[in-house]
This record gives sequence, C-alpha cells and structure tokens, in this order.
Amino acid sequence: MVSPTGIVYELGTPPTSTRFSQTGALYLTQGLINRALELAFLGIEEDSTNPIHYLLAGLAYTRLEQYGEANEMFVEAQRIYPAYELAIEPERESAWIELFNAGIAAYAQEDIERTIEAWEQAGMMWGLRPDASLNLATLFNGEERWDDAIAAYQRVVVGLEQDPVTRILSPEEVQTRTDLRRNSEDRLTQLLLFRERFTEAEPLLRRHLEADPASIRVRGDLAAALYLGEEAREEHEAFLEGAVGDHRLIVGPFPVRAVGGLKQQHATVS
Repeated sequence: MVSPTGIVYELGTPPTSTRFSQTGALYLTQGLINRALELAFLGIEEDSTNPIHYLLAGLAYTRLEQYGEANEMFVEAQRIYPAYELAIEPERESAWIELFNAGIAAYAQEDIERTIEAWEQAGMMWGLRPDASLNLATLFNGEERWDDAIAAYQRVVVGLEQDPVTRILSPEEVQTRTDLRRNSEDRLTQLLLFRERFTEAEPLLRRHLEADPASIRVRGDLAAALYLGEEAREEHEAFLEGAVGDHRLIVGPFPVRAVGGLKQQHATVS
C-alpha cells in the first residue's frame, strides 16, 4: 500500500474482519466504549496476530481518555500492519487536539501538574505538531527543570523531522517547520551544554556548523564541547581508578562550567 505522500508500506499482516471487530465497531458508534474494549481483547485473545483488534482497542482507549494504553495499542496495530498508520494518524491528531486544549484550560486555572500531564500525553500521541512540547519546554525552563526542558526540546526536534503521511505539506509549511526545528535545535544545544551533556551536544553542533560554517559562536561551542567532554571523561576515569584503589566508589557531579554564554546562577535560556 502507498500513502498519499508516497510512502510504500511493507505488507505485514493485513487486518481480517471478525465477529469481535464488527460488533466492537458497532458498539463504538453507539458510545458503548467499554463493551467495545472487551470485544477487542476477546479478539486479541483469540488471534493475537490480527491487527484489527489492536486498532479497535486503541480507538476505545482514546474515547476513554486512557491515552497511554491507546498509544500502546496503536503501536502494536501498526507493527503488525504498517499501513495502519494511515488510519491511526487522524486518530492521533484528534487526541492531540483534545489534550492540547485540556492543557491550555488547566494552565488557565493554574493547575500546572495537570497542564504538564496533558501536554506530555499530547506529545506522546502525536509528535508532529510541536506546540505542546514547546510549551512544556518553556514551562520547564521557567521552573529551572533543565533536564525536563531538554527532553521536551528533543521531542520537538524529532517531531519536526517527520512529515504527516495522510497529506502533503505546502512549501510554506515545510519552511516554517524547518525554521522552527533549527531554532528548537539551537535552544536544545545550549541547554545540553549548560547541563554538561557534551556528548549529546556535539552532533547537533556539527550539524549547525555544516549549515553555517562561518558562525563563530557555533565553532566556539563545538570546541568547548569537544574539550570539556574529553576533560570530563579523563577526570571521571582518574576518579574511578583512585576510588577503586582505595576500595571505595563515590560518584559525584563534575563542577559546573560556563559554556556558550550560559552560567548556572544566571541562566537565560528560554
């Protein structure tokens, strides 16, 4: 099968309609979600290789707002029958909209915990739209939760490197996504340097340098990442050798250094 965007899917195991899937689909249309879910699992129990039952379970779970379980069922359905991505993508996008709006509503009520939960679930369900993860990155930066902000920016970058399978993006959309990916990648890189995660920052800096070979800042940051990353490894190895020789092993953090214009006590990353 070929998607509207030209993706050729592996055949996998095509879905086969069963009495469980037919009745379950009817229950879904009638709003009898739990009964549909029960039939989906009966179908899985009878034939775990038929992807239609996993799809049915995923659809039921989304309507029950159990998004973690829905994601698992969709992943399994698509693993068995890759072309199911064409049916699953609209469901994921619909769930993303619900969750993104739920996060906005929770934020307006100053319920930060619920805001984070909703936007994290939104990113899990459909990563191609970056808004939820970008909002999370901004929120985590404001709370100085740097590693959480890094994870959010990583989801943004991964999502923007992908394209939808059910429609072709316009040239304007492609350019917007490209610009946003570069901007998000730059923020991610600076946070990685700030947190001394030099090994992760290095490939991003090399990619930035390929795009802009004349950038003095990128060259400086790459040099710092290479130098400090190697220095940290040497310090760590020396520490471990000394600790083993003394029959004790206490691993602590390395001292914070200012990198790329960032300082721990006056972080300005946003």
